[in-house]
Amino acid sequence: MFKKAVLGLSLFAFVGLTGCSSPWKVVKKAQTNPFTKSEMYTVSTTKTNNLSVGEMAEGVYLQQIGSQEQKRWRVGKSVFSNAFAKAIKNNVKGLNVGVHKPVKPNHFHIYSELYFASPYSENKGTMVKIRVRLMQRNRTFDILLLQFEAPAKGRIGRRMQAAGEELGKRLAKYLNERVR
Repeated sequence: MFKKAVLGLSLFAFVGLTGCSSPWKVVKKAQTNPFTKSEMYTVSTTKTNNLSVGEMAEGVYLQQIGSQEQKRWRVGKSVFSNAFAKAIKNNVKGLNVGVHKPVKPNHFHIYSELYFASPYSENKGTMVKIRVRLMQRNRTFDILLLQFEAPAKGRIGRRMQAAGEELGKRLAKYLNERVR
């Protein structure tokens, strides 16, 4: 009994110190798994309606930066959405995935919302957080939170692309484990 407790604590300490953890946080998971490989999956454009940039609403942030930076920011969000969707499509195994197409009622819908991004800084990485809902016919089965800090390399567009690619790969990994 004592050995099991020591082993358990050791493993817990190892995981905590090495940073090993799941690349996503499951907020909601359907008890009965509805996902099958025979279904069509559609990735919609990432929504940004409730985006916070740092501790402020995106609109407030945009008022504080110049027009050139605003343009780069908007392009960065679009680049994120495209990179995210393509990474899912390219990394899932055995699933029929459509990107940015209209969602039909019988399709599973991969709905993503970019809800946080840290402000652009030349010296700091850019943290990006998204919420993903796996849905069908307006019924949400799974909800996940994913985050990634893109390294402080390049402008915001390159960072958002890196974040989209990494988060898309992580979601693809979840789908590869979840879909039967």
